[in-house]
Amino acid sequence: MESTIQRESTLLLIIKKIICEKKKSFLYTLAGLLGGTTVLGFWAAWISSEPTWIYGILVFLCGLACALVASMTFSETSTKEGRIAFLMTPGTSMEKYLPRVVFSVVGMIILSYLSFWTTTVGLELGNLVTRKEFIPVSFLTNFFTISLNSLNNEQILGIVILIALFFFMEGLYVCGSALWPKKSFLKTTGVFIAIQWAISIIGVIISSVIDWHLTYHITERDVELFLWIVAAFFFILDFLLFYAAYHRIKKLTV
Repeated sequence: MESTIQRESTLLLIIKKIICEKKKSFLYTLAGLLGGTTVLGFWAAWISSEPTWIYGILVFLCGLACALVASMTFSETSTKEGRIAFLMTPGTSMEKYLPRVVFSVVGMIILSYLSFWTTTVGLELGNLVTRKEFIPVSFLTNFFTISLNSLNNEQILGIVILIALFFFMEGLYVCGSALWPKKSFLKTTGVFIAIQWAISIIGVIISSVIDWHLTYHITERDVELFLWIVAAFFFILDFLLFYAAYHRIKKLTV
């Protein structure tokens, strides 16, 4: 009982320490993303009364912000003083690892969700200023009012793949932060691009060497099954990336 209470108090101290350390970074990200998406919405409304293309820009901005924040998960270990402070913090490897990952990943999920609403506010303000009337932006807010019962298999599959890819991106940059805490975003992006290029070149070489003569007719069911396999593969990859980051932190603290 006493060890459980002590472990909970240690975890709370670590969480408080993380909040104090990353408070400025989080506030800058908060102000930048929410302020930027509000301006984006206002600018989009200035151009068109219903700019549905704003989805793409919004998803890109949220994805970029999530990647940047994830790449700073273990940024304090980039200096000798930071590593010493990190190692001297009482707690197990998991207690040092998990709160930082949750703070980065879950915090950015919440922030990305809020950015959709600030974009809506910007759109409605833009309509009010440019057209002198209040026009409810239903096409954006309807994104959050979709009933799960109304989704078909293709839509569910699409959502599952998006979730798998989101955690892949987060796992990739969290892992990069653990491996290369200094300039983590640039290094992780560079390695990822290099791996993509290598896979593409190998794929082209294999395709040119092997003469494919497929007589099997691919059905929609085959495509759907393949996409479910791809989603499962990415979820496994997500777990491996987060575990690799934990293994690196564990190795650092031993």
